Amino acid sequence: PARRGAGKKEGATDQKDQVKKLTDGPAPPPVKALTYKDPFNQVYKKYLFTTDGKYLLGGMMIGDTKDYVKLVPMVKNQKPLEVPPSEFIIGASKGEDDADDLADDTQICSCHNVLKGDVTRAVKDGTCKTIGDVKACTKAGSGCGGCMPLVQTIFNKTMASMGNEVKNYLCPHFDYSRADLFNIIYVKQLKTFEEIMKQCGKDPESLGCEACKPTIGSITASLFNRHILEKDYRGLQDTNDRFLANIQRNGTFSVIPRVSAGEITADKLIIIGTVAKKFNLYCKITGGQRIDMFGARKQDLPAIWQELIDGGMESGHAYAKSLRTVKSCVGTTWCRYG
Repeated sequence: PARRGAGKKEGATDQKDQVKKLTDGPAPPPVKALTYKDPFNQVYKKYLFTTDGKYLLGGMMIGDTKDYVKLVPMVKNQKPLEVPPSEFIIGASKGEDDADDLADDTQICSCHNVLKGDVTRAVKDGTCKTIGDVKACTKAGSGCGGCMPLVQTIFNKTMASMGNEVKNYLCPHFDYSRADLFNIIYVKQLKTFEEIMKQCGKDPESLGCEACKPTIGSITASLFNRHILEKDYRGLQDTNDRFLANIQRNGTFSVIPRVSAGEITADKLIIIGTVAKKFNLYCKITGGQRIDMFGARKQDLPAIWQELIDGGMESGHAYAKSLRTVKSCVGTTWCRYG
């Protein structure tokens, strides 16, 4: 018994020593936080700086994340800031980012790993003369489309710096902006790409480009409530919409079955597990109360979706420009607070 007691005492001492090692280290460097809260637009930002305000250490953004691609390199590279910390907040409220303060090695399209320099070089060497050319040549903006405002800004700035005229036309195939084209399609009730190209396009026989095809697909889906994968519409969609999967930076896709309000049966969990194991997919529970399966090859997507559909599942609409997630608690059935 004495030996057993001694063993327990030694174990307790070891635990105390481990805790002491974790807590007795050098104190973390002091930081100063710059906080911005807009209750009207549901925006919250908190940036952490060194006490002298010369280095950005990290932070968080809720509701407005357009400065993310600009701030991440500053944190990683730890270069002295060229502006006072207050401009990180003041500048964010001035509207469209002019992209002038982005370095050429800044990633602007995470779907296809496109850098700012890739876009500017393609424009300056004459390869890309329109935003459609930029999407076709660099693939920037041809994935989820979230980077298109920044890509458009970089394109416009580069063209202007070369003394070229910048027009707000949708692409070389149309002498209209997106808003103008939307109104024309609505008034004339043009429901197919061929009709739109014949009545609005510069070349009635043109097949369109990476800029106008998804735009027209989005407009017609919005106006006429047609399914985006119908025969006449499928070829117009962006990559994510066309394959019902999110393209990742290595060229594989992630598949997200629908889990309404986070509620799922045991049978459907088994189906997801079976599919993930069969196709060697990495799984992650998302913030939208769904299960995302990563690493799917394009050629496997039909088989993956067939197994999921046979099991009673459908797309979680993580790829469409639509309502995506509704989160919920377990409700009055289980919650002790009702």
